Amino acid sequence: MKARHQLALFLLSIVFSTSSYAELTLTNADKTEEAQTCINAVMDESFKVTAETKMIKCNGLPIKKFVKKYRKLQLEADNINVNVYKLYPSDKNIETQLCIAAANGKQELKALAKKAKYGDYSKIECNGEKIMAFAQKYSQ
Repeated sequence: MKARHQLALFLLSIVFSTSSYAELTLTNADKTEEAQTCINAVMDESFKVTAETKMIKCNGLPIKKFVKKYRKLQLEADNINVNVYKLYPSDKNIETQLCIAAANGKQELKALAKKAKYGDYSKIECNGEKIMAFAQKYSQ
């Protein structure tokens, strides 16, 4: 029997323009204060991680890593369109956790599967897609 687990997806779009320098546009798709803090952190060069912001996750990444990643992309971008998805688990099932881990990378998926002693995860479906197709589509 196929495990089916639905995840709520919220889209945070990142669009780079084709101007002489990269212009990064971040959209607060889920209209949360947390997402806005993530956007502000990338756009504000003087942003410093504080005790208050340290625990914020931006698209599954700690805010410090998120800022580093998207500031670097902004500097390197020429003509790139990137869609970044923020995944929220709809339940606490191990299969749902494996879906999110897969989107965060194969190493994280394997580590969680091993820790949970979950054998063959290849048959898991995430939002109606096989787990590896889901991972490829939503990986960061």
